[in-house]
Amino acid sequence: MKKRTSLYFQTNKARKVIENPMTSDLATFLSASMQLTRSNVVRRHIEESLIELGANWQMTAQNQYKLSA
Repeated sequence: MKKRTSLYFQTNKARKVIENPMTSDLATFLSASMQLTRSNVVRRHIEESLIELGANWQMTAQNQYKLSA
């Protein structure tokens, strides 16, 4: 139940970032896009874009990406 709840809140937060793109930087916007997409091809392109941007990101245990602080 905890995993489902945390996944819901992560998805909800990602949707809020997508709804207001002018309030976040490009790396945050791409990370939110990765959270919401289900396509592996799109995920790979987003991951490559994040690497090119030099964003500090790490892979979490749930195979989801988040930006490092």
